[in-house]
Amino acid sequence: MADVAAFVDVEAWLVATLAGLPDRVATRIPTPRPERFHRVLVTGGPGRQNRISEVVTISIESYAPTETAAQQMAQAARSAINATQGREVAGVHVKTVTEDSRPGNLPSPTVPGSRYVQSFSIHLRGVLS
Repeated sequence: MADVAAFVDVEAWLVATLAGLPDRVATRIPTPRPERFHRVLVTGGPGRQNRISEVVTISIESYAPTETAAQQMAQAARSAINATQGREVAGVHVKTVTEDSRPGNLPSPTVPGSRYVQSFSIHLRGVLS
């Protein structure tokens, strides 16, 4: 049987990948909650494509006190994610990045302020063990 690749914890990888953004990046709403932060989530995706790659769908939520600030944060995250295409980032080779939805104004029913949400499908190469 052919070796099958091991895949990265995508949420942890995204937190590390987006660490250069000026606002905090987390997988949960931080406690205490800052006024500005990004939340990254794996929301699914088609999964394994072959023995060495997978496609993962992720969402990035950008929270800020105003719509303008949240939208600007979302655009910064968008640029950072798109810049990973074709590169090795934090030890992971990113084959392609596809924008599934551009940043959209989607206020949270439970978090005060504004929230912009966007999603991407990211094709990642695993590591053969």
